[in-house]
Amino acid sequence: MEPNAEDLRRHYASLSDAALLAVERSDLTAIAQTCYDEELSKRDIVPGQDNGADGENEPDWIEESVSACSFDSGPGNNSAPDLEEARNILESADIPCYVKVSPAICELLVPGGFHLSATSILDKEFFNLRLEAEWRTHLQELSDEDFDALKLEDLTAGLMDRVDRLTRAYIAEQERRKS
Repeated sequence: MEPNAEDLRRHYASLSDAALLAVERSDLTAIAQTCYDEELSKRDIVPGQDNGADGENEPDWIEESVSACSFDSGPGNNSAPDLEEARNILESADIPCYVKVSPAICELLVPGGFHLSATSILDKEFFNLRLEAEWRTHLQELSDEDFDALKLEDLTAGLMDRVDRLTRAYIAEQERRKS
């Protein structure tokens, strides 16, 4: 199936200059290459030259980095706003991060030592807000009968179990270090 040119154009337009330059042109289909070249031309970007792009050099911790989160960046998906919001959240928390872009996925990398903090902050400040909005919409769509049959424990069992398990692990490690 040949990709839709309009979706490809929107996708490439949504990428930062650095992300656009990170795309491996030779991996693209003929139509994707045409759309890619059009976007480079619109921005007056020439691959292999210093274009004054917002690109950044890889940080020295990149070899020990881990993915704090990732977003689908394939054709038809505009992950740039979500990626930028997640990056801003981490930078506001003084967590170093680096964006790694491939044609199918954008990853927000952090140094390994920041992984737990980064994922926790992203859950609280980004993903949980979206989860709440999704559940609000879902609950509004339920009939009165279905809503009345739903138990709060059924919705939160996995989350509460996660809190309990993380609390136990933390307390056990705290006690181990005291002894």
